[in-house]
Amino acid sequence: MTTQLLLKRFFLLAALFSLALTPGCGGDDPAEDPGSGSVPEPEPDPKPDEPEEYAVKFAPSFVAPASGSQIGIFGYETGDTPWSVDAVPNFMCNQLLENVDGEWTYDPVKYWPESSTGKLSFFACSPYAAAGSGLSLSDSSRPGAPVLEYEMPSATECHNDICIAAPQLNLTRSEEPVALELRSVMSKIGFRIKGQGEKISGIAVRGIQWQGSIALDAENQGSMTWSTTSDFSTTEYELKLKCDAGQEYATASETMTDVTAEGGHLYLIPQNITYNARIVVTVDGTKLGFPFEDLFQLLPGQEYTIDLVIPGSKPLDYTDNAMPAFLLAPVDAAEAANVSWADAKSACEASGYRLPTYNEGLMILFYMNGMEKNNLRFASYWTSTTSLEDPTGQSAMGYNIMPWMGLYMPKVGITAARCVKDAPGGGKKYPYVDTSRPEGPVIVSRDADGGVIPSAYNSAFGAELQVFHDNWTTTPDHDWGTDADRIPRKLQVANADAAAGKVVWSGFVCPQGWRRPTMMEMTLIYTMGGAVESSYGADNAPVAETPLYGVSGFTPLNADYYWVASMASSRGGREPGYVVLRRNSPQWRRNDHRTRRQLYKVRAGRRIAPSCFTYDATVCSVAGIPKDAGGGADLRLEPRRIGFFVRKRVKVLKIYLQFRFFVLSLHSIIPIDNKWLILI
Repeated sequence: MTTQLLLKRFFLLAALFSLALTPGCGGDDPAEDPGSGSVPEPEPDPKPDEPEEYAVKFAPSFVAPASGSQIGIFGYETGDTPWSVDAVPNFMCNQLLENVDGEWTYDPVKYWPESSTGKLSFFACSPYAAAGSGLSLSDSSRPGAPVLEYEMPSATECHNDICIAAPQLNLTRSEEPVALELRSVMSKIGFRIKGQGEKISGIAVRGIQWQGSIALDAENQGSMTWSTTSDFSTTEYELKLKCDAGQEYATASETMTDVTAEGGHLYLIPQNITYNARIVVTVDGTKLGFPFEDLFQLLPGQEYTIDLVIPGSKPLDYTDNAMPAFLLAPVDAAEAANVSWADAKSACEASGYRLPTYNEGLMILFYMNGMEKNNLRFASYWTSTTSLEDPTGQSAMGYNIMPWMGLYMPKVGITAARCVKDAPGGGKKYPYVDTSRPEGPVIVSRDADGGVIPSAYNSAFGAELQVFHDNWTTTPDHDWGTDADRIPRKLQVANADAAAGKVVWSGFVCPQGWRRPTMMEMTLIYTMGGAVESSYGADNAPVAETPLYGVSGFTPLNADYYWVASMASSRGGREPGYVVLRRNSPQWRRNDHRTRRQLYKVRAGRRIAPSCFTYDATVCSVAGIPKDAGGGADLRLEPRRIGFFVRKRVKVLKIYLQFRFFVLSLHSIIPIDNKWLILI
């Protein structure tokens, strides 16, 4: 081999070795060293149809006063097809989006589709559904908008606002972040208190709907609708109290004071407030129950401040400058829990009170609006009176706050209880019976000396219900339960029925100077002893010290059906109402498919001479066995919450039914009360 050939091979190997050296290991990379004398080749341009990748970013905001630092994101990738309810969250499913030092981040990062027409849709909620939050969300297999389920935690520190964002649908590739505007779907509750130095160590709510679900597809707060269960909580949900310095209580002062700690509000599922709901306040170590007064519906995104006046231990008096027939406890018995009849009696007796008789319960209905801050719920209340309509003796009479009416319930059932006590002896007690007029006795609720407080404070569905109606010479056309269906300051009752027998509605005519009674006036006549003495059981004496049936010349009303002037509308149309005077239990009746052709009795009353500040209404009434004018079958007489008439030939087992009574408000149908029926 020649020397020339060896040199060629040497230089070839050296060149190959230099090419194998890595940059930085033997000097500067020629491509980065301008002094090397070599010129790097230019990078190739991207192909015109090659898409750029964009990371999906988010820009959340909260509508005040809502706030949050963690959000759950659901993303749907639907290709070129718009989002539909058949889509599933295949892009993100409850992805945690977190605010870290002012920047919203998540991991792993996701990217927009390569196609410029590829569509992404997003749904979001806050807080993130972590363990212990009470929140759970649908999984990736569920098509359509995600659904959030919430079960209110018992721990106070876990009560949080819940917000959802308006959906962002069918978005295409963009460098701009996805805007998410989150709004509260909860009702925010705080409290203020007023009192006389009482120590308040706790405020809680119970008897509310505590479980619900909501789809994350609401465009605005007006369409944010929860689906709630029918269960009401027995757990007390307590807010964080703003306590006195160094103490574990807040002192109630004579000024209404906010006692909700910073960040201590209750967040409740929006709902209609029913008779089950109550506020429980621990006052000087004792729990007292209060109603959600004048608050019938909780709306999403709204903040409510509830004012509570601590009543102290003084019983309520419905009179001024006078003496009542009885005194009313300031709050419901048994911490405002719904209790059985036996437990209600025990709770009253343990506190130095007693259950009211049925007649006293009805009188609470007449006069309650004159008792400011009476704390009565829209519920049914127990009385001590055993119903004579139930032959087993296992039912007791009750009275219903809204709508006003009497009813009876099985003693093993549960409902509200409010206690009473006898007023001190001596002096004139209101109402009383004035026996000085020969044409008929006068029931006096208020006279020149004082008596029942006439002021009306209580708002029911936006309208004040007066204690007394105006003085009338003729009863105006009106519906049952309205402002006109009240009582006057003085009510004279005719000594005898206006007709010797039974009359149809068109025959309901009163003598000159007398008028037709309202439904509540007829009930007042009963409570004051206007029916035959045998109508009153040993546990339901008339409230009057001198009952009407004991007045010389007065003929008591028969145990029968009596027409009243109060009208009612239902499936049968607008028809007259009537009252049934039966053993121990006068019953309101409102268009139970009765017609104006039916035969009832009437009793008259009339206006008498004016006193120093008012003159008084009088009445006229009618009664009879309910028989169709054409000779239809007799109907069995029995008290009922809503009229069910059972023909004698139909055999019906005795059953107890519970149902919800609804009242139509301006905005919604509000469940007011659960009632017991007895069908015999």
